[in-house]
Amino acid sequence: SPVNDTSCDPGVLYYYWIRAYGVNGYSDFSTAVSGYRKLEAPALPSASDGTSSDYITLTWNATTGATSYELYRSENDIAPTDSSTPTIVDISSPPYNDTSASPAVYYYYWVRARASSSDSTSDWSSSNDQGYRQLSAPVIYNYGFNSNAQAYLWWYEVEGATAYNIYRKQNSEADFSWLGYANTTNYLDPVGEQADNWYYIIAIKGDPINPTFSSATSNTVYVYTDFGG
Repeated sequence: SPVNDTSCDPGVLYYYWIRAYGVNGYSDFSTAVSGYRKLEAPALPSASDGTSSDYITLTWNATTGATSYELYRSENDIAPTDSSTPTIVDISSPPYNDTSASPAVYYYYWVRARASSSDSTSDWSSSNDQGYRQLSAPVIYNYGFNSNAQAYLWWYEVEGATAYNIYRKQNSEADFSWLGYANTTNYLDPVGEQADNWYYIIAIKGDPINPTFSSATSNTVYVYTDFGG
């Protein structure tokens, strides 16, 4: 009859031999067979929501017997199956920073444990969590005032951004005001015949198409509106 070995550790490959006992003593041992106790599936992973522009942080409770972990990432809330290929493998322990995620994209995550001894895996976590990587702050690299009385700005493209908000204020003003937005990485502001003044513009605070993904603000630059007066 079958015997359940409850004393074995999860994920460890064990070899077993069996022999019979009777009135004449013990038989020889049988040929060895091997087996392992399945790892428990990790609990719900937690994914960070825009706390970093470099990565999404995943946390979960460690699984007894696990020697590594695997993550499955998807833009759709469709759970992986046993045959699904993991997105990320060989994670030594939680937490994990997913630097391969694109900014401003919502991802769903599932996690499973792996044991090297038995080369086995747990089931995928029964539930998931959604997280996203924040947009990086833009960097203005060229700016000035042209002969058409326009302030101009050029900045480096931000991965994941679909548009850029432009803010400005005069030197005497305390707060920035929203000026407009651009779908490209440059902007012309027709200042017009205003009095000479230090006039500065800050760009870009996030994505007006989806405010959830607003980035940190860029560097502040100062444009002197010199009309030659």
